[in-house]
Amino acid sequence: EIFALDEGWESSGKISGVYRFPFDVLTSVNYERRSGYYWARTVRFTGGRTIPNITIPVEAVGSRQLPASNQLDVRFEKSFKLNKGQRVAVRANAFNILNLNTVLNVTRLSGPNFAKPTVIMDPRIWEFSTTYSF
Repeated sequence: EIFALDEGWESSGKISGVYRFPFDVLTSVNYERRSGYYWARTVRFTGGRTIPNITIPVEAVGSRQLPASNQLDVRFEKSFKLNKGQRVAVRANAFNILNLNTVLNVTRLSGPNFAKPTVIMDPRIWEFSTTYSF
């Protein structure tokens, strides 16, 4: 049963939208939800002659699952028309606007660090940019 087929279902979904407010202010929103990754505890065995060390699962594959992750990203953009078809756009992007710190991966190897988070979702990040088109 340790090597049974993984019967866990992983899923993801995305929703996005754009809205242009008065005064040429553009706002877009992207939301993504991903189910948590399925995993199982592993143990490293050492001391063999033919195979000096090997790591194998000791639980059914898919017996554990990380929490689902939700990410909301937002963009604000304002465009300014200049003469002769030139244009300047100023924008601000906010990634992970909810500032969630969902665990995305853990240590699967048995030992003192077992199940400790190794990767968490990036924090809220702001990005500001300007473009000039002619």
